[in-house]
Amino acid sequence: LGCGQDVSETLPLKTATEKIKGWLAACEQHPSCTVIISDFTALPTRVLLVDKHKIALVETAGRSERYATLSHCWGTSQPITTTKDTLDQRYAGIRWSSLPRLFQDAIALTRELGMQYLWIDSLCIIQDDDVNWTRESAQMAATYRHAHLNIAATAAAGSERSLFSKRWTTPPKYAHYSEPLPKRSVESYLVPMPTGNVTVRARYTPSFAHEHVKMFHNSEEGTKSDVLQQGPLLTRSWAFQERILSPRTVHFHASEMIWECNENFRCECNALEGEDPGMYGGSLVVGKRWMYEMLTEPNDPGDDGYSRLNRWLDGVELYSRLGITKCTDRLPALAGLAISFANRIQSPYLAGLWHCDLPRSLCWLVIGEARYSPQTDISYRLGKPCIPYSAPSWSWAS
Repeated sequence: LGCGQDVSETLPLKTATEKIKGWLAACEQHPSCTVIISDFTALPTRVLLVDKHKIALVETAGRSERYATLSHCWGTSQPITTTKDTLDQRYAGIRWSSLPRLFQDAIALTRELGMQYLWIDSLCIIQDDDVNWTRESAQMAATYRHAHLNIAATAAAGSERSLFSKRWTTPPKYAHYSEPLPKRSVESYLVPMPTGNVTVRARYTPSFAHEHVKMFHNSEEGTKSDVLQQGPLLTRSWAFQERILSPRTVHFHASEMIWECNENFRCECNALEGEDPGMYGGSLVVGKRWMYEMLTEPNDPGDDGYSRLNRWLDGVELYSRLGITKCTDRLPALAGLAISFANRIQSPYLAGLWHCDLPRSLCWLVIGEARYSPQTDISYRLGKPCIPYSAPSWSWAS
Protein backbone atom coordinates (compact mmCIF):
# COMPACT_ATOMS: atom_id res chain seq x y z
CA LEU A 1 0.00 0.00 0.00
CA GLY A 2 1.09 3.54 -0.66
CA CYS A 3 0.08 6.90 -2.00
CA GLY A 4 0.24 7.62 -5.69
CA GLN A 5 -1.29 9.44 -8.60
CA ASP A 6 -4.10 8.17 -10.79
CA VAL A 7 -3.09 6.58 -14.09
CA SER A 8 -5.85 6.66 -16.68
CA GLU A 9 -6.69 3.51 -18.62
CA THR A 10 -6.60 5.46 -21.88
CA LEU A 11 -4.01 8.07 -22.82
CA PRO A 12 -5.37 10.86 -25.03
CA LEU A 13 -2.89 12.95 -27.01
CA LYS A 14 -3.80 16.07 -24.99
CA THR A 15 -3.09 14.37 -21.66
CA ALA A 16 0.24 12.99 -22.90
CA THR A 17 1.26 16.40 -24.25
CA GLU A 18 0.49 18.22 -20.99
CA LYS A 19 2.41 15.70 -18.90
CA ILE A 20 5.43 15.70 -21.22
CA LYS A 21 5.51 19.51 -21.35
CA GLY A 22 5.69 19.55 -17.54
CA TRP A 23 8.53 17.04 -17.50
CA LEU A 24 10.33 18.95 -20.27
CA ALA A 25 10.06 22.23 -18.39
CA ALA A 26 11.60 20.67 -15.28
CA CYS A 27 14.28 18.87 -17.28
CA GLU A 28 15.35 22.08 -19.02
CA GLN A 29 16.39 23.37 -15.59
CA HIS A 30 18.79 20.45 -15.04
CA PRO A 31 22.38 21.50 -15.80
CA SER A 32 23.29 17.95 -16.85
CA CYS A 33 20.43 17.85 -19.37
CA THR A 34 21.18 21.19 -21.03
CA VAL A 35 24.97 21.17 -21.22
CA ILE A 36 25.04 18.96 -24.35
CA ILE A 37 21.96 20.28 -26.14
CA SER A 38 20.96 23.72 -27.37
CA ASP A 39 18.20 25.28 -29.43
CA PHE A 40 20.66 25.85 -32.27
CA THR A 41 21.87 22.31 -32.92
CA ALA A 42 22.30 21.34 -36.55
CA LEU A 43 19.55 19.04 -37.80
CA PRO A 44 20.39 15.54 -39.13
CA THR A 45 20.95 15.17 -42.89
CA ARG A 46 17.26 14.48 -43.53
CA VAL A 47 14.24 14.91 -41.27
CA LEU A 48 10.49 14.81 -41.62
CA LEU A 49 8.79 18.19 -41.84
CA VAL A 50 5.61 17.64 -39.85
CA ASP A 51 3.81 20.97 -39.80
CA LYS A 52 0.02 21.07 -39.99
CA HIS A 53 -0.06 21.62 -43.74
CA LYS A 54 2.45 19.09 -45.02
CA ILE A 55 4.44 15.99 -44.16
CA ALA A 56 7.54 15.59 -46.28
CA LEU A 57 11.14 14.46 -46.13
CA VAL A 58 13.50 17.45 -46.31
CA GLU A 59 17.25 17.87 -46.62
CA THR A 60 18.38 20.22 -43.90
CA ALA A 61 21.63 21.56 -45.38
CA GLY A 62 22.98 22.23 -41.91
CA ARG A 63 20.00 24.23 -40.64
CA SER A 64 19.53 24.43 -36.88
CA GLU A 65 16.23 23.75 -35.13
CA ARG A 66 14.71 21.67 -32.36
CA TYR A 67 13.65 18.18 -33.44
CA ALA A 68 12.40 14.91 -31.95
CA THR A 69 13.47 11.34 -32.70
CA LEU A 70 11.42 8.13 -32.67
CA SER A 71 12.84 4.94 -31.19
CA HIS A 72 10.75 1.96 -32.26
CA CYS A 73 10.64 -1.74 -33.19
CA TRP A 74 10.19 -2.37 -36.89
CA GLY A 75 8.22 -5.54 -36.18
CA THR A 76 7.49 -8.41 -38.53
CA SER A 77 5.86 -6.18 -41.15
CA GLN A 78 8.28 -3.62 -42.57
CA PRO A 79 7.17 -0.02 -41.98
CA ILE A 80 7.10 2.58 -44.73
CA THR A 81 10.66 3.31 -45.85
CA THR A 82 12.65 5.62 -48.08
CA THR A 83 14.53 3.95 -50.93
CA LYS A 84 16.35 5.21 -54.00
CA ASP A 85 13.14 4.77 -55.99
CA THR A 86 10.89 6.55 -53.48
CA LEU A 87 13.25 9.37 -52.42
CA ASP A 88 11.75 11.98 -54.77
CA GLN A 89 8.24 10.97 -53.68
CA ARG A 90 9.18 11.50 -50.02
CA TYR A 91 10.52 14.96 -50.84
CA ALA A 92 7.28 15.84 -52.64
CA GLY A 93 5.13 14.82 -49.69
CA ILE A 94 3.90 11.82 -47.71
CA ARG A 95 0.19 11.03 -47.49
CA TRP A 96 -1.14 10.69 -43.97
CA SER A 97 -2.98 7.48 -44.91
CA SER A 98 0.29 5.86 -46.06
CA LEU A 99 1.83 6.19 -42.60
CA PRO A 100 1.44 3.42 -40.01
CA ARG A 101 -0.39 4.28 -36.80
CA LEU A 102 2.78 4.59 -34.74
CA PHE A 103 4.28 7.18 -37.10
CA GLN A 104 1.02 9.13 -37.13
CA ASP A 105 1.01 9.24 -33.33
CA ALA A 106 4.65 10.37 -33.17
CA ILE A 107 3.97 13.12 -35.71
CA ALA A 108 0.89 14.32 -33.81
CA LEU A 109 2.83 14.41 -30.54
CA THR A 110 5.76 16.25 -32.12
CA ARG A 111 3.38 18.89 -33.45
CA GLU A 112 1.63 19.31 -30.08
CA LEU A 113 4.99 19.79 -28.38
CA GLY A 114 5.71 22.71 -30.69
CA MET A 115 8.32 21.08 -32.93
CA GLN A 116 8.06 20.75 -36.70
CA TYR A 117 10.84 18.22 -37.35
CA LEU A 118 10.91 14.52 -36.54
CA TRP A 119 13.62 11.95 -37.29
CA ILE A 120 12.51 8.36 -38.01
CA ASP A 121 15.19 5.94 -39.17
CA SER A 122 13.14 4.07 -41.80
CA LEU A 123 12.18 7.31 -43.55
CA CYS A 124 15.23 9.53 -42.99
CA ILE A 125 17.86 6.98 -44.08
CA ILE A 126 17.82 5.61 -47.65
CA GLN A 127 17.40 1.95 -46.80
CA ASP A 128 18.76 0.39 -50.02
CA ASP A 129 21.73 2.76 -50.35
CA ASP A 130 24.65 1.14 -48.51
CA VAL A 131 26.77 4.28 -48.64
CA ASN A 132 24.01 6.46 -47.19
CA TRP A 133 23.06 3.84 -44.60
CA THR A 134 26.69 3.53 -43.42
CA ARG A 135 27.17 7.30 -43.28
CA GLU A 136 23.93 7.97 -41.39
CA SER A 137 24.56 5.09 -38.97
CA ALA A 138 27.89 6.70 -38.13
CA GLN A 139 25.99 9.95 -37.40
CA MET A 140 23.62 8.23 -34.97
CA ALA A 141 25.47 9.60 -31.94
CA ALA A 142 24.88 13.20 -33.02
CA THR A 143 21.33 12.47 -34.20
CA TYR A 144 20.15 11.24 -30.81
CA ARG A 145 22.40 13.33 -28.56
CA HIS A 146 21.20 16.59 -30.12
CA ALA A 147 17.50 15.69 -30.26
CA HIS A 148 15.30 17.78 -27.99
CA LEU A 149 13.28 14.66 -27.13
CA ASN A 150 13.45 10.96 -27.93
CA ILE A 151 9.99 9.38 -28.21
CA ALA A 152 10.32 5.69 -27.31
CA ALA A 153 7.48 3.42 -28.48
CA THR A 154 8.44 1.03 -25.68
CA ALA A 155 5.28 -1.08 -25.72
CA ALA A 156 4.87 -1.28 -29.50
CA ALA A 157 6.10 -4.50 -31.11
CA GLY A 158 5.68 -2.96 -34.57
CA SER A 159 4.75 0.22 -36.41
CA GLU A 160 1.10 -0.81 -36.70
CA ARG A 161 0.70 -0.28 -32.93
CA SER A 162 -0.16 3.02 -31.21
CA LEU A 163 1.52 5.22 -28.61
CA PHE A 164 -1.92 5.83 -27.12
CA SER A 165 -3.15 2.29 -26.60
CA LYS A 166 -5.30 1.15 -23.69
CA ARG A 167 -2.98 0.78 -20.70
CA TRP A 168 -2.65 -2.38 -18.61
CA THR A 169 -0.43 -4.12 -16.09
CA THR A 170 -0.15 -7.54 -14.42
CA PRO A 171 -0.67 -8.49 -10.77
CA PRO A 172 2.58 -9.06 -8.82
CA LYS A 173 1.82 -12.73 -8.08
CA TYR A 174 2.06 -13.45 -11.83
CA ALA A 175 5.49 -11.83 -12.17
CA HIS A 176 7.32 -15.08 -13.04
CA TYR A 177 4.40 -17.15 -14.27
CA SER A 178 5.26 -19.10 -17.41
CA GLU A 179 1.76 -19.04 -18.88
CA PRO A 180 0.31 -16.05 -20.81
CA LEU A 181 0.00 -13.20 -18.35
CA PRO A 182 -3.44 -11.79 -17.49
CA LYS A 183 -3.98 -8.12 -18.19
CA ARG A 184 -5.39 -5.82 -15.55
CA SER A 185 -6.50 -2.24 -15.99
CA VAL A 186 -4.38 0.49 -14.39
CA GLU A 187 -7.54 2.54 -13.83
CA SER A 188 -8.30 3.14 -10.14
CA TYR A 189 -11.62 2.18 -8.59
CA LEU A 190 -13.53 3.49 -5.59
CA VAL A 191 -13.14 1.53 -2.35
CA PRO A 192 -16.32 1.57 -0.25
CA MET A 193 -15.68 3.04 3.19
CA PRO A 194 -17.82 2.79 6.34
CA THR A 195 -18.09 6.59 6.53
CA GLY A 196 -18.46 9.14 3.79
CA ASN A 197 -15.76 11.43 5.22
CA VAL A 198 -12.90 9.79 3.34
CA THR A 199 -12.57 8.85 -0.34
CA VAL A 200 -10.21 5.97 -1.05
CA ARG A 201 -9.32 4.72 -4.49
CA ALA A 202 -7.19 1.70 -5.37
CA ARG A 203 -5.50 0.36 -8.49
CA TYR A 204 -2.96 -2.23 -9.51
CA THR A 205 0.58 -0.92 -9.20
CA PRO A 206 2.50 -0.36 -12.47
CA SER A 207 5.71 -1.34 -10.65
CA PHE A 208 6.70 -3.73 -13.43
CA ALA A 209 6.91 -0.74 -15.77
CA HIS A 210 9.50 0.75 -13.42
CA GLU A 211 11.45 -2.49 -13.26
CA HIS A 212 11.38 -2.85 -17.04
CA VAL A 213 12.97 0.54 -17.73
CA LYS A 214 15.46 0.21 -14.87
CA MET A 215 16.69 -3.31 -15.63
CA PHE A 216 18.33 -5.03 -18.58
CA HIS A 217 16.65 -8.00 -20.21
CA ASN A 218 17.99 -10.88 -22.23
CA SER A 219 16.03 -13.55 -24.07
CA GLU A 220 16.22 -16.01 -21.16
CA GLU A 221 14.89 -13.46 -18.68
CA GLY A 222 12.23 -12.36 -21.16
CA THR A 223 10.56 -15.75 -21.06
CA LYS A 224 10.15 -15.39 -17.29
CA SER A 225 8.64 -11.91 -17.26
CA ASP A 226 6.18 -9.84 -19.24
CA VAL A 227 8.75 -7.39 -20.63
CA LEU A 228 8.29 -8.80 -24.13
CA GLN A 229 4.57 -7.98 -23.89
CA GLN A 230 4.77 -4.67 -22.01
CA GLY A 231 8.06 -3.24 -23.27
CA PRO A 232 9.56 -5.15 -26.22
CA LEU A 233 11.68 -2.17 -27.32
CA LEU A 234 13.72 -2.55 -24.12
CA THR A 235 15.02 -5.92 -25.33
CA ARG A 236 16.35 -4.66 -28.68
CA SER A 237 19.99 -3.82 -29.48
CA TRP A 238 19.36 -0.74 -31.63
CA ALA A 239 17.33 0.87 -28.84
CA PHE A 240 20.28 0.57 -26.42
CA GLN A 241 22.31 3.44 -27.84
CA GLU A 242 19.21 5.43 -28.78
CA ARG A 243 18.03 5.72 -25.16
CA ILE A 244 21.55 6.29 -23.77
CA LEU A 245 22.66 8.91 -26.30
CA SER A 246 19.52 11.05 -26.13
CA PRO A 247 19.53 13.54 -23.22
CA ARG A 248 15.86 12.83 -22.51
CA THR A 249 13.47 10.01 -23.45
CA VAL A 250 9.78 9.52 -22.83
CA HIS A 251 8.82 5.83 -22.73
CA PHE A 252 5.32 4.85 -23.82
CA HIS A 253 5.16 1.68 -21.73
CA ALA A 254 2.07 -0.54 -21.67
CA SER A 255 1.25 0.65 -18.12
CA GLU A 256 2.19 4.34 -18.13
CA MET A 257 4.51 6.97 -19.54
CA ILE A 258 7.97 7.07 -17.96
CA TRP A 259 10.38 9.98 -18.28
CA GLU A 260 14.13 9.39 -18.36
CA CYS A 261 16.82 12.09 -18.48
CA ASN A 262 20.41 12.62 -17.30
CA GLU A 263 19.10 13.68 -13.91
CA ASN A 264 16.28 11.25 -12.99
CA PHE A 265 13.34 9.02 -13.83
CA ARG A 266 9.73 10.20 -13.48
CA CYS A 267 6.40 8.52 -14.15
CA GLU A 268 2.68 9.21 -14.15
CA CYS A 269 2.07 7.39 -10.85
CA ASN A 270 4.89 9.35 -9.14
CA ALA A 271 6.54 6.20 -7.71
CA LEU A 272 9.82 6.92 -9.53
CA GLU A 273 10.28 10.41 -8.07
CA GLY A 274 13.84 10.70 -6.79
CA GLU A 275 15.08 7.48 -8.43
CA ASP A 276 18.66 7.59 -9.72
CA PRO A 277 19.07 7.66 -13.54
CA GLY A 278 20.74 4.27 -13.87
CA MET A 279 19.88 1.05 -15.70
CA TYR A 280 20.98 -2.10 -13.92
CA GLY A 281 22.18 -5.47 -15.12
CA GLY A 282 23.28 -7.34 -12.03
CA SER A 283 26.16 -5.33 -10.57
CA LEU A 284 26.63 -3.32 -13.79
CA VAL A 285 25.08 0.10 -14.20
CA VAL A 286 24.79 2.13 -17.40
CA GLY A 287 22.37 4.76 -18.64
CA LYS A 288 22.09 8.40 -19.57
CA ARG A 289 23.97 9.58 -16.47
CA TRP A 290 26.66 6.97 -17.15
CA MET A 291 27.06 8.46 -20.61
CA TYR A 292 26.94 12.06 -19.41
CA GLU A 293 29.67 11.44 -16.84
CA MET A 294 31.88 9.80 -19.47
CA LEU A 295 31.49 12.82 -21.76
CA THR A 296 32.04 15.47 -19.11
CA GLU A 297 34.44 13.99 -16.55
CA PRO A 298 37.86 15.72 -16.61
CA ASN A 299 40.83 13.88 -18.03
CA ASP A 300 43.01 12.24 -15.40
CA PRO A 301 46.56 11.93 -16.72
CA GLY A 302 47.19 9.12 -14.26
CA ASP A 303 44.58 6.64 -15.40
CA ASP A 304 45.08 6.68 -19.21
CA GLY A 305 41.31 6.65 -19.67
CA TYR A 306 40.99 3.36 -17.76
CA SER A 307 37.71 4.37 -16.11
CA ARG A 308 36.24 5.08 -19.54
CA LEU A 309 37.46 1.70 -20.78
CA ASN A 310 35.73 0.06 -17.83
CA ARG A 311 32.55 1.92 -18.74
CA TRP A 312 32.83 0.65 -22.30
CA LEU A 313 33.24 -2.99 -21.26
CA ASP A 314 30.30 -2.70 -18.86
CA GLY A 315 28.20 -1.29 -21.71
CA VAL A 316 29.28 -4.00 -24.15
CA GLU A 317 28.47 -6.76 -21.66
CA LEU A 318 24.94 -5.46 -21.18
CA TYR A 319 24.46 -4.63 -24.87
CA SER A 320 25.43 -8.17 -25.91
CA ARG A 321 22.46 -9.57 -23.95
CA LEU A 322 19.93 -7.78 -26.14
CA GLY A 323 18.16 -9.14 -29.21
CA ILE A 324 19.05 -8.19 -32.76
CA THR A 325 17.41 -9.27 -36.03
CA LYS A 326 20.56 -9.15 -38.20
CA CYS A 327 23.74 -10.26 -36.48
CA THR A 328 25.68 -8.15 -38.99
CA ASP A 329 24.19 -5.08 -37.25
CA ARG A 330 25.95 -5.79 -33.95
CA LEU A 331 28.67 -3.20 -34.54
CA PRO A 332 26.57 -0.66 -36.52
CA ALA A 333 23.98 -0.65 -33.71
CA LEU A 334 26.74 0.38 -31.31
CA ALA A 335 28.55 2.80 -33.65
CA GLY A 336 27.03 5.92 -32.11
CA LEU A 337 28.30 5.02 -28.66
CA ALA A 338 31.69 4.07 -30.08
CA ILE A 339 32.07 7.48 -31.70
CA SER A 340 31.17 9.21 -28.44
CA PHE A 341 33.73 7.14 -26.52
CA ALA A 342 36.40 7.63 -29.20
CA ASN A 343 36.41 11.37 -28.57
CA ARG A 344 37.46 10.72 -24.95
CA ILE A 345 39.52 7.53 -25.11
CA GLN A 346 41.78 8.76 -27.95
CA SER A 347 42.68 5.28 -29.16
CA PRO A 348 41.98 3.38 -32.40
CA TYR A 349 38.64 1.53 -32.36
CA LEU A 350 38.96 -2.07 -33.53
CA ALA A 351 35.66 -3.88 -34.16
CA GLY A 352 34.19 -3.31 -30.70
CA LEU A 353 37.53 -3.14 -28.85
CA TRP A 354 40.04 -0.36 -28.13
CA HIS A 355 43.68 -0.68 -29.18
CA CYS A 356 44.97 0.65 -25.86
CA ASP A 357 43.01 -2.05 -23.98
CA LEU A 358 43.49 -5.04 -26.29
CA PRO A 359 45.22 -7.47 -23.88
CA ARG A 360 42.30 -7.30 -21.47
CA SER A 361 39.54 -6.86 -24.04
CA LEU A 362 40.56 -9.98 -25.98
CA CYS A 363 39.74 -12.09 -22.91
CA TRP A 364 36.03 -12.15 -23.64
CA LEU A 365 33.86 -15.19 -23.05
CA VAL A 366 30.67 -16.20 -24.85
CA ILE A 367 27.80 -17.24 -22.60
CA GLY A 368 25.32 -18.93 -24.89
CA GLU A 369 23.40 -22.15 -25.34
CA ALA A 370 24.28 -25.01 -22.96
CA ARG A 371 25.78 -28.03 -24.74
CA TYR A 372 27.00 -31.46 -23.57
CA SER A 373 30.32 -32.84 -24.74
CA PRO A 374 30.36 -36.69 -24.81
CA GLN A 375 34.15 -36.67 -25.26
CA THR A 376 34.81 -34.92 -21.95
CA ASP A 377 31.58 -35.48 -19.98
CA ILE A 378 31.60 -31.72 -19.37
CA SER A 379 28.71 -29.40 -20.01
CA TYR A 380 29.87 -26.24 -21.78
CA ARG A 381 28.26 -23.17 -23.32
CA LEU A 382 28.54 -22.09 -26.91
CA GLY A 383 27.46 -18.95 -28.72
CA LYS A 384 26.39 -18.83 -32.34
CA PRO A 385 28.87 -17.20 -34.76
CA CYS A 386 27.51 -14.52 -37.05
CA ILE A 387 27.00 -15.61 -40.65
CA PRO A 388 27.62 -13.78 -42.95
CA TYR A 389 30.82 -12.10 -41.78
CA SER A 390 30.30 -9.21 -39.37
CA ALA A 391 33.60 -8.85 -37.49
CA PRO A 392 37.02 -10.54 -37.18
CA SER A 393 37.03 -13.71 -35.09
CA TRP A 394 38.96 -12.06 -32.24
CA SER A 395 36.11 -9.58 -31.67
CA TRP A 396 33.18 -10.31 -29.38
CA ALA A 397 30.94 -9.08 -32.24
CA SER A 398 31.85 -12.09 -34.40
